[in-house]
Amino acid sequence: MYLGIEVRKRYAQVAVMDQAGEIVDEVRVENANLDEFAQQYVGSKAAIEATSNYYTIYDQLDEHLGVVVADPYQTKAIGHAAVKNDRLDAKLLAYLRRAEMIAESYVPPEEIREQRALVRARKRLVEKRTDFKSEVHAVLDQHGATYTWDPFREEGREILASEDLTVGLVGRRPSLAWRSMWILVLPKPSFKFPNFLVSLLQLLLKFVDLFVSLLQLLFKIVNSLL
Repeated sequence: MYLGIEVRKRYAQVAVMDQAGEIVDEVRVENANLDEFAQQYVGSKAAIEATSNYYTIYDQLDEHLGVVVADPYQTKAIGHAAVKNDRLDAKLLAYLRRAEMIAESYVPPEEIREQRALVRARKRLVEKRTDFKSEVHAVLDQHGATYTWDPFREEGREILASEDLTVGLVGRRPSLAWRSMWILVLPKPSFKFPNFLVSLLQLLLKFVDLFVSLLQLLFKIVNSLL
């Protein structure tokens, strides 16, 4: 038998094809029950597509079936159809498995999967940290602030934590909302940040610190696995 299994987030659509190329069964199975379903076809050949949750599904099926993971882009190129749905996709996978036409995707071992997960986690944390750092700069820039200190180092944090936060302004006209706060007779105008902006900056810095701490924790996890 040949099984084409179209995997979704919570269920899988399965098409079962016999040696003659006839579809003998079509069924929707909850992902949690795929292991039990696969036991009915022990020794059969199966194909699934590489999706975000395919590792777990692959491990369940691989205990009972000769399962391969299809490259979804290659599969779509081979089986292009004007109308697509789960049933048709499952049948296509079964057909390609029977014809030995599956463009296989690499299935990494458990160790490599763990390493990839850690790399992805670090990438997301760095991106989040960068987002909040950019927000700090954006708040300062949007109000015309000019500064030579680093907002994320000790000196910059002390300045931003000041109850009387006053910064220089760049030599351009501010937005209409803040124009009334300018003292136009000064050659080097300054701007006292209102309390809500000071609080906003402190909140953003706390988020920066949070993601720095998470990155440090992740680094410890990585070291423990080496």
